Amino acid sequence: MSTPTPPTDFQSWLDYAIATMDPRGAHLDRIFSEDDIPSQDDIRAAAQEELDHLKQKAVMPWIGMLENWQIALSKRLGRSAEDIVEDNLLATDFSNDSVHVQFEDGTDLTFRRAFYVGETPADGAIHRVAVFTEHCGYHEFWIGPSDRISANSIPGARYKSSGEDLAWDSMAPVGREFGSPDFDRLMDEDAKKFASDLARWIQPCLSG
Repeated sequence: MSTPTPPTDFQSWLDYAIATMDPRGAHLDRIFSEDDIPSQDDIRAAAQEELDHLKQKAVMPWIGMLENWQIALSKRLGRSAEDIVEDNLLATDFSNDSVHVQFEDGTDLTFRRAFYVGETPADGAIHRVAVFTEHCGYHEFWIGPSDRISANSIPGARYKSSGEDLAWDSMAPVGREFGSPDFDRLMDEDAKKFASDLARWIQPCLSG
């Protein structure tokens, strides 16, 4: 049996179900048990908000990463968990540090301008960590007893002398444009910033 097409003006049956839901039962359940009773419109709006959030997470998967790790990120960065989830990670949250992951089979990964969160159990059991990078996305890994993850700190100035490092440091954090309703405006802003900074990036290469 093929799936029937959603009604006109609805992208999916779930959209239709939320728009036409009958919240009377949920409303009546609260009449004698709560002081602040939500109206039927409030209940329907709450359901719509949950659906919109699920759609947003599907388009922008890093939102789920931020939500899952918001407490650890808040402790690491000194920012509120709410601010991190709402505004994403910022360029100022990153330094020249890198993260190196080495697995038991010899596979290894190195992430530049990155940090990780997740504590290693005292008994060395398999545990989950999250690696956050400025330009290469957010990633989760399961680390086993024979795997290793480490952060390599680079002391000194934020910028290195190479033009490549200057270019990387000046890029907007990943996820800024993609999935945003302001995609065109953000892409235009980043393009203008790239053009204005091009001379500064080239100069170290010419004088190096």
